[in-house]
Amino acid sequence: MAGAAVAVAAGHRRRRARAIAPADAVAGLPEELVGPAAPSAPPTTADGGRTAEPADGTPTGEPGRAGARPTAPDAAPAWPDEPVATGAPAAADVVAPGEDAPPAGEPEPAPGAPTGRRRAWPAAVAALVLAGAGAGLLALAGSGDDDRRAEATVDDTAPASSTTTTTAPVPTDRVFADAADRLVAAGSFRYSGTVSATDVSRARPMLWLAVETDVTGEVSTTLGRCHEVATAGDGRLSETVTAGPDVWGRRADDPEELAAEPFERVWALSGGEPAARGLALLPAWLAAAVDPIEQAPDALGRRQVQATLPAEALGVIERDVAPVDATILLALDQDGDPARVEITSSPGGPPFRLAVDLTGLGEPVDIEPPAGA
Repeated sequence: MAGAAVAVAAGHRRRRARAIAPADAVAGLPEELVGPAAPSAPPTTADGGRTAEPADGTPTGEPGRAGARPTAPDAAPAWPDEPVATGAPAAADVVAPGEDAPPAGEPEPAPGAPTGRRRAWPAAVAALVLAGAGAGLLALAGSGDDDRRAEATVDDTAPASSTTTTTAPVPTDRVFADAADRLVAAGSFRYSGTVSATDVSRARPMLWLAVETDVTGEVSTTLGRCHEVATAGDGRLSETVTAGPDVWGRRADDPEELAAEPFERVWALSGGEPAARGLALLPAWLAAAVDPIEQAPDALGRRQVQATLPAEALGVIERDVAPVDATILLALDQDGDPARVEITSSPGGPPFRLAVDLTGLGEPVDIEPPAGA
């Protein structure tokens, strides 16, 4: 497009270099529009003789148009005639912007003499062509800039975004229910700690051994079963197996004798509600907790939340004594899983305290009722 604009401008400059005769402006369109004049040789007759032009100056090849010249075969098509009143300045003699008109009374330049006046339309056409070419170039440059900006938005060297997500802490009012859900979803867990009780109960199922004992055990929350071994301060042991509401136990003075003892049914603690016994009840205790309150982190920096365990959820912890409320303190590990549970009965009621650490969530456990049970 730029090349075409330059060619058009050059043609206009060549045409403007030729002087425009005043007679041409009056008689018809100038040479710049109708093309160069035909050869100056006079026309000839059919027999080769030359004919003279009529006295009125009309060429024999184009009757009816005063002063018109036949156009060359390769000339550009003539523009439609523009009537110009005799004696009035022709439209072709418009003074281009920036050029001064001749002072009043000054004669017009002679034909062939240089003149400062030019036609306005060739310059306008050239300006439009050049403007179009410039706009095209700017558009191309702009598209290039857009492409570069689009490419700049893709940075292959930028580091990949991290896929690590941070899990928001469970709200306080949902902590205990969430812990219960996690134990049930895991299907199993192991525990170890201490238990202090003045009597056996569904919360503390076993063959009686001592008030204070150390305990280790495992629970299948899927099957509602529990297996535990309690050790007294003097070394005696009591082993308990629960399956739903049924309880079996055995006792011995040392581990070797314990392994040789048969299990017996603990009838006083079997059957009825609830449908589980001992630490197999832990998910139900967690779910029943009310009025949770955030506590200071424990010695390991773990989150702690304390709540109330209603008396009806804990049940009877000493025969012939009404159940009482208890406090339940829950510690969570960094993943939000329950890591430690402490249950302490309210003052004024039977003394009961259970404090165990939870481990092995979801690990396989094998808890079967005793053979022949």
